[in-house]
Amino acid sequence: MFKVENLSKTYKLDNKDEVVGLKNINLEIKEGEILGIIGTSGSGKTTLLRCLRGVEKFDEGVITVDDVVLHADDSQYYYNQLKKATAIHLQRDFGLWPASCRENVLRKMYGAKYGDEASTLLKEAEKEFGKKADEILKLVGLEGKDDFPAPLLSGGEKQRLIMARQLAKEPKLLLLDEPATMACPKTKQEILDAVKKINKELGITVIVVSHLPEVQKYLADRIVLMNDGEIVEISDDVNGITDEFLSKRAPESDITIKASDETIIKAEDIDKRYFVLNDGVSLDIENANFEVKKGDILTLLGPSGAGKSVLLHILDGIEDADGGKVTYKLKTDNEGVLWVDIHKPSLHRMDVRRKVGFMYQE
Repeated sequence: MFKVENLSKTYKLDNKDEVVGLKNINLEIKEGEILGIIGTSGSGKTTLLRCLRGVEKFDEGVITVDDVVLHADDSQYYYNQLKKATAIHLQRDFGLWPASCRENVLRKMYGAKYGDEASTLLKEAEKEFGKKADEILKLVGLEGKDDFPAPLLSGGEKQRLIMARQLAKEPKLLLLDEPATMACPKTKQEILDAVKKINKELGITVIVVSHLPEVQKYLADRIVLMNDGEIVEISDDVNGITDEFLSKRAPESDITIKASDETIIKAEDIDKRYFVLNDGVSLDIENANFEVKKGDILTLLGPSGAGKSVLLHILDGIEDADGGKVTYKLKTDNEGVLWVDIHKPSLHRMDVRRKVGFMYQE
């Protein structure tokens, strides 16, 4: 049984104002189904998921997950019991060990049983959980990647490894918070297919929060529409609810790009390779050349693992290239116009870097 009864949550701010997160939520989740939750940002989707996970205390209500029953005023012990019965998949990769895929799963299994991943005795974990770890890696489509280092996986592979680690807990309820939102189309499909396979083959009940209609239409058996902390509608008509949700969004706004012919950044003959022991080349950027014009919006497009983020790191000087150079146009009062190499330390490079901002995916 999976049930939410009269669940309410209010956030109290430092200035004594209050923000309502959830208002009297009542919801029954069918065993073995994939339940979708959709709504605008701030509608309460993630707050509901966090309450179901046992990491967010609530003001009123009852949450039932299998044989775990949690009341709002229960002690931390009961919240911890809910944590053991659930698992959550966040679109982040900070939860991975800098080790092989297999070790990541083994550590999770060991930690789930004995309480501490960091102190995992790998030989003992291998004896006890090795066969199960192989089954889980196969289930999420990572067979053949057992010994591959997690930091060098593609974005989609990392997401599937995170999912494998959550499955290692053998949860009663799997919670997905915006799965594949930041992934390329191929990676997104891989992640969503893994979710369907987990649901079908293991019978795990899944709740998926996503504001992407295509995700809900592909995964969900039923859907919940939320707004301002309340459930607006629950329906088997996933297509109808998602279309209704889309119809209420603001129209797209046209923008005028005021680009000029003035080149301000040059990437010339950029080479970059990553090698993995026993696996050869994992990334190969060769002879990349392009220019950035002042006022322009330049898009780097490609599948996960194509090298887009690495190329941005090279453009920003965060990472060195194996060959080639990146130069920025700098106008100075005394020396006129200079082309500054972003990878060579200098006072002029400091002037360039003060004008460059970097927004990470997460």
